[in-house]
Amino acid sequence: MRFLITGFFIVLYLQGFAQPKHIIISGKIVSEIDGNPLESATAFIQNVKDSSVIGYTITDKKGIFTIKELVNQSKIDFFVSFVGHQTFHKSINTNTSPIQLGSIVLKPSELNAVIVKSTAPVTVKKDTLEFNASSFKTKKNATVEDLLKKLPGVEVFDDGSIKVNGKEVNKILINGKSFFSDDPTIATRSLSKDIIDKVQVTNTKSKQEAFANEKGSKTKSTLNFTIKKNLGKGVFGRISGGSGSSKRYEFAGIVNHFSDDSQLSALGSGNNINSPGFSFGEIQKMFGKGDNNSRGNNDSFKIDGRQFGGDRGIVTSSNAGINYTNDIGKSIEYSGNYFYADANTNFEQISFRENIMPDFNYFSNSEYKSKSNIKNHTTKLNTEIVIDSTFLITLKSSIGYSDGYETINQNQESKDIENTLINETISESNLASSNRNFENLFTLTKRIGNKGSFFKLKMSQKFNNTNFDEQFKSRRTIFEQNTTSQTRDLFLYSNRKKKYLKIGAAYRIPINGYTLFIDLKQNFEAQNQGLNQNVFDFDTQSQDYTIFNEDISAQVSYKKSKYYPEFNISYQKEKWSATLGINYALFKLNNTDNLRSNFAINNDFKSFEYNSFLTYNPKPGSFFNLSYSLKNNVPNFGALQSFQDISDPLNTIVGNSNLKFSKNHQVFGIYNSFNFEKRKRSSSHFKCKFY
Repeated sequence: MRFLITGFFIVLYLQGFAQPKHIIISGKIVSEIDGNPLESATAFIQNVKDSSVIGYTITDKKGIFTIKELVNQSKIDFFVSFVGHQTFHKSINTNTSPIQLGSIVLKPSELNAVIVKSTAPVTVKKDTLEFNASSFKTKKNATVEDLLKKLPGVEVFDDGSIKVNGKEVNKILINGKSFFSDDPTIATRSLSKDIIDKVQVTNTKSKQEAFANEKGSKTKSTLNFTIKKNLGKGVFGRISGGSGSSKRYEFAGIVNHFSDDSQLSALGSGNNINSPGFSFGEIQKMFGKGDNNSRGNNDSFKIDGRQFGGDRGIVTSSNAGINYTNDIGKSIEYSGNYFYADANTNFEQISFRENIMPDFNYFSNSEYKSKSNIKNHTTKLNTEIVIDSTFLITLKSSIGYSDGYETINQNQESKDIENTLINETISESNLASSNRNFENLFTLTKRIGNKGSFFKLKMSQKFNNTNFDEQFKSRRTIFEQNTTSQTRDLFLYSNRKKKYLKIGAAYRIPINGYTLFIDLKQNFEAQNQGLNQNVFDFDTQSQDYTIFNEDISAQVSYKKSKYYPEFNISYQKEKWSATLGINYALFKLNNTDNLRSNFAINNDFKSFEYNSFLTYNPKPGSFFNLSYSLKNNVPNFGALQSFQDISDPLNTIVGNSNLKFSKNHQVFGIYNSFNFEKRKRSSSHFKCKFY
């Protein structure tokens, strides 16, 4: 019995000894070179046994740091890392706290210096924030998306979009090369976390901006994933799948072949559990929010701005793609990818609603059913040619087409409190659609001298051709003393063509190198649209759609051009920058209607436009942006059409050919700060628009 009691107290003692305890480690980091404090140095602590990271922080502008963590070891390893300096290491006894380390002097890196085998979880390199993937623990078989959710300051949303310290990520690179045209989810949801060495975050720059030594976007970020050296060459991949009740299934797989100069990846996925799969860039493009002015379900994919099906209900989707990137010497880099996406949607909804009004109550019942399918093919090609160290040419092309169909059946009725019908609407729609598009972007960048001067030429073209064939039937009945009924039974053939051209040239004049400079720009945009919409009513005698309905048909063309010379002056320092710009915009609008000659439109608009931008980055992970702009909104093609579109009695649209352009003033500000010590981000923003 005595031994049991003794053993019991020993266990209690050991448990008490193993309880985690709070420790506080603080100090100041300075450079041996000049004795100045080192801002953004990384201080971190590790377990002695397995070298796993316990906690970390970065120093402020005075070189001061504080680490507050829970530990259950009597000894831990403490490190300080900073670019261009040797890593500092110290073994720390945790039995006492707080621990004040005083001033820590970092020596400059030397070729023969002793290398301390430790990697900082976070490293700041000028304008790059770098995360060491192995420092962040994830579940087994985790994806890159799972890794990103563990990184401080990184937010991953349900649709796969990403923000880092409040900035949207709009570009994804693998070893510095594009991966499926920068679509984030293909990389984050298909690649394994185990192959990633570093995650690097920078401000987004186009190839032209990087070549011209520009700072790039102030509000967008780029993620670059570097592959572990032992996996940077060879073949690797992953495959997963599952099935469940009600015949539900999901599968996905990817295989990659990487070498020094090339990358080849192929992937495929499918499911019937409403998951978009790898790519929100292709599937999610089709399943975006709809236009509230269109009939049908708001949550739908669109072709040419028109709703087409819905992402509610049961969605069965599949996609497949291949991506290839290659370097030819040091002068040429080209990449291409092909992506296929297919989606089937079945949706049914029945609703019963009581409407409580001040004087009476009534009940609304509705039933909505839809089925849809769409197939989408997209091919993209990119080529970058470095003529010499001062001359760059890029060419980007995209070809895509999609075909689909949709059927919609909808019944609605309203009844009073005595269950008497007030009104009733029955509608049926059968729609087939096809869409063809082509985009091309050509750029030329020429650096002049070594003080920051350059010349840029940019030309972009877009072509789109969309066809709709739709059979639409509806009957709306209002039950009063004299019951009235309105019926629509028509067939619509619609073809819409769009052409877009933009040419821009820019010349930079440095006043004080890269600090103060002027940009002179000349821009021209031209947009042509043609709509040939022929509507035929049902003929009861011939039992076919043979009666041409001129009232809701349209044979129109629309031309819009904009020419605007622009002047910008910018001042840039390491932590803050400001830009003030002005342009004089000249708009020309021309609209012709072959069915209604009196609806022809010829308008000219002239006005100044302004833009200004101020940004301040006091420390890594923190920024403040303030902007003001004045833009001119010119009426679009549909808004200027004067005839009534009465094809749907529940949604009558009337245009106005006398519309004038409106002035849109916008003030926007955002402040974002990330505390590396507490792993918390605080953010606030405001937006003000007035016309």
